[in-house]
This record gives sequence, structure tokens and C-alpha cells, in this order.
Amino acid sequence: MSSPHRQSGFNLIELMVVLAIIGILAYAGVNSMLNRPATGVRGVTNDVYGVLRAAQTLARNSGRRVALQTSGTVPGRTLVLNYGFFVQNADGTDDLTQGPGATAGNPVLGSLVFDPSLSRYAQVGDAATGQFGTSLPSPAPGSDTVLSSLESTAFWGNSANNLFQGAGVTNAIFFQPDGTPSADFYVPIVGVLSGTVSGGLPVGLILASSNNGVLVFYKTKSNDSASPWSRL
Repeated sequence: MSSPHRQSGFNLIELMVVLAIIGILAYAGVNSMLNRPATGVRGVTNDVYGVLRAAQTLARNSGRRVALQTSGTVPGRTLVLNYGFFVQNADGTDDLTQGPGATAGNPVLGSLVFDPSLSRYAQVGDAATGQFGTSLPSPAPGSDTVLSSLESTAFWGNSANNLFQGAGVTNAIFFQPDGTPSADFYVPIVGVLSGTVSGGLPVGLILASSNNGVLVFYKTKSNDSASPWSRL
């Protein structure tokens, strides 16, 4: 007597199990993709903050001005943030047009390079692209209760206050020997997904203030007015 053979193919229960597994994997994949901008924004924000704090500490410990030097801000291209001393004139004063790396005897003492691949999930924002306009983020820094108390609306609307807006050291942005910045400035870091800066993505913000030091803020969803700016 021959033993019965199992019918090939899936029965209903097996099919449901397979579909459930596919659904879980798909959800995990989408969730992971959506979390990448958050990870990217936090990572880049913390990296920039770390370099600024290192430059600030160097100024305090050395008793000298420490220049901040950037390559500007071009999404998708390599960006550089350097710091170090200015070239000194014969009389011992600083030449505020020549920052770190200007001569062989004036090296860059610290550097942060943003690889172009970072622009997949986070980019150092350029005020000219409108990240800090009326629609993104919401509330805009100038109308946020905490941020507007630190800097006026006009400050946030002026791209000259964006550290990466001015390439090189022509604006002579530096930390004073006491650690305060020569001029207040900010650095926006925005989330990117599929090559697009979107209102539903996170945004980071670093503010260097002569009155308040170097502060870091973060919003989970840049266009969500109910999502507060929080300190990192």
C-alpha cells in the first residue's frame, strides 16, 4: 500500500505566513530608510559641533585667535571646515586675511571633511536655498520662542550669518582668546531623502553666540509646528 504524497505548493496558512514575513521585512526596510536622515542629521550636527568646540578650546588654552575656515556650501560636493591660527604679521598682530594653511609654517590644526555621500541623508544647509525660510522649518528660528530670544528674526534671515555661506577666511570669523566668537553665526544641517530636502525630515542647528556660547538644537520634523526645537 503506497503512502500518500504531500501536495506540492503552499496551503493557505503557509501563504499567510510568507506574506506576513514579507510585510515585516518591507516595513523594516522602509522604517530604516526613513530613519537614515535622522541618523545623518544628528551625526553631522554632532561632528560640526565637536570641531567648533575644539577650536573654541584651542583659543582659550592658547590665548590666541583661532580662525574658522570653510570651503563654502555646495550640496553634493565635498565641504571642509578647518581651524587654526592666523598668520602673524611682523609686529605680532594677526593677519585676518590669512588663516590656517596659508603658509607652510601656519598649518591647519583641525579639520572636518564632509564626504559628498553624506548629501544622501544630511547636508550642511545653505541659507540661500530656503531651509530657514517661512515654510521650512516651522516654526522658523526667528519666530521660535527659544531661538528668537537668543537672536533676532533679522539674524536668521541674513545668510551672511551662516558660517558656511562665506568660503575662506574673508569674513574673518574666529574665536577670541576668551572663547567667544568674533561674530555670532549659525550652521544649519538639513535632512535629505532621495536627493530632496523635505519638510518632513529632521533639521539640526548650531548657534555660536558671544553671549551664550556654542549651542545645538534639533527638530524631528522640520515642518511640524508641534514638534519643538530641542537642545541636543
